[in-house]
Amino acid sequence: MGDEEDYEDEDFEDYEDEFEEDEPSGRRSEATIADTLAAENDRVKDILKKAGRGPSADHLQSMRAPPPQPKVTVSAVPARPHFIAPVSQAERQAGDMRKKRLEALRPILGWGARAPEMQLRTSMETVLFDQAPVSQYDLCARQMSWKLRCKPSQTGEDNLEATTQTEEIESNEQVCQWPEDKGTGNASSLTASEGARSASVLSANVARLARFLRSSSAVIETLCAENASEAAYGVGGFEPTSPLPFSSRVAKLRLDPALGTRPSVDVCFTDDATSCLTAYGLPQQPPPTKKKDDGMRRAAAGGLLAVWQLYQPAAPSHYLRCVGTPTCCMFCGPKKYLVAAGTAQGAVQLWDTREAASSHDSISLGEESVSLRAPTYVSDSMAGTDAVGGLSHNSPIIALSLVTAASSSEDTTDLSVASLDVSGHLVVWLILETQTYEADSTDYGQTVGGRVRLFKSGTVNLDSANPRDDPPSLLPMRTSCLQFVPGDPSRFLVGSDGGGVLHGSRYNASPQPEVFLAPNAPIEGISAVTCISFCKANSAYLLAGRADGSISLYHVEDATPLFTWSGFSPAAISQIQWAPTRPAVFWALDDQPCLHAFDLGGSRRLKLAKAAS
Repeated sequence: MGDEEDYEDEDFEDYEDEFEEDEPSGRRSEATIADTLAAENDRVKDILKKAGRGPSADHLQSMRAPPPQPKVTVSAVPARPHFIAPVSQAERQAGDMRKKRLEALRPILGWGARAPEMQLRTSMETVLFDQAPVSQYDLCARQMSWKLRCKPSQTGEDNLEATTQTEEIESNEQVCQWPEDKGTGNASSLTASEGARSASVLSANVARLARFLRSSSAVIETLCAENASEAAYGVGGFEPTSPLPFSSRVAKLRLDPALGTRPSVDVCFTDDATSCLTAYGLPQQPPPTKKKDDGMRRAAAGGLLAVWQLYQPAAPSHYLRCVGTPTCCMFCGPKKYLVAAGTAQGAVQLWDTREAASSHDSISLGEESVSLRAPTYVSDSMAGTDAVGGLSHNSPIIALSLVTAASSSEDTTDLSVASLDVSGHLVVWLILETQTYEADSTDYGQTVGGRVRLFKSGTVNLDSANPRDDPPSLLPMRTSCLQFVPGDPSRFLVGSDGGGVLHGSRYNASPQPEVFLAPNAPIEGISAVTCISFCKANSAYLLAGRADGSISLYHVEDATPLFTWSGFSPAAISQIQWAPTRPAVFWALDDQPCLHAFDLGGSRRLKLAKAAS
């Protein structure tokens, strides 16, 4: 028993002293916290007073005194004894370490003796949410996300250097033969009887024959017409003899006497030299017409245009009625079914030969009834004024020219035509073609059912008529011909009555030279320019014919002529045309009329031959 008592005294320590020492320190810490809270409340009160606001008495009372606790009735239960576990050695060491760290941080943070108060006043800023501004597109995409389902994909569309965005599929072309009637019957024909197979092959052959006849009917009809004209007028409609020394055959284009005797005004050909267009003026003596024959009366009241097929020159293929007196005509480039003409009344008229003949008047020429086509569009029927402030032309139109683009092709969809009147007013028209008829409330020039029209796209006024060295003229300038520079649709050449060729531009530029001068001659001997033609082999060279019968050769960059031919014809030169196969040969037609041929390859560059027509 004595050993046990000694053991108990050695192993168990007396903790009463520690508990007695800890109780006052705990009470002091509670007092310090209460004082800190009271000081904080006083500081808040002072701040509110300075701001002009003060807390209410109830609020201050609630801040000073703790809220009242609800009364709870506790039944009388005998209290049970409880014991407080003593602090272990590890907890005591951890508390000592925290105290040492706090003492070490005091001088660093500058707390000093008011550490608890500083701890309560320390504030911290924490960002709870951060996001960039959202655009309207993102907001719309979020709202519509429940309707739209999009999946992002990566493409290479922004890589402009790559020619193709996908890999090319390797292919190898092979030639094979396959019968057209293969597979025309059903699958049962493979096992059908011999009669059924023969019927299937016969039906396939009939279908092939029908396709062949449909494709060859037009060719057969043309061949039959050529044979009939050959039997009547010779080979291909040409007469077997010719009065021209350098021509083997000749064909004369004659109108039917029922249309009256009309003077020929202008003539032009298509690019492939298969069709010819001639313009005729008013009849010298109006032919006798019946009262009920409206078509013939309308034909006698105005000019007439005729389209001839050179393989069948016996009669025109189309008769076009002109409203007024025509002065010039032309085919609209690659679209040979469009024909344009200018009139002495200042109008540009357009025909579409694809229109049905039943939609036009018909006239009787002998025993045959032909269609007399009215113009599809007339430019002088616009309502009001255009953007320029006036009508299109106030003077007779003397020239029409096709405005060709720098990179022209046969499949050109947009065509432009330029018209020039005597006063030097140039108008550029855009030919608009639609699939169906479209009426315009401000333009009454289009006929009912027509699908083509003219749209005025620009104008140019030629102010200077004579070269700068010439004295001022009392009379206004008069123009006679028009040609656009090949390969450059912005520049054009205009012949004037002052003897010079004016060089103009559509875009208010000043091309050089401004005027191609006439040959050296006295002022009273200068004659008007009547025609201009560019060389087809080399567009840098051009020819200009004049009223005194002379022809001058120019370079587009030189104002003075390179060479001049004169004295070979007393009449004015009406037209010049370069040979299509020989670049150094050109033809000139005068008003006698006499046709002249020139060869630039000769030693003296003189005329080669001439013949009266």
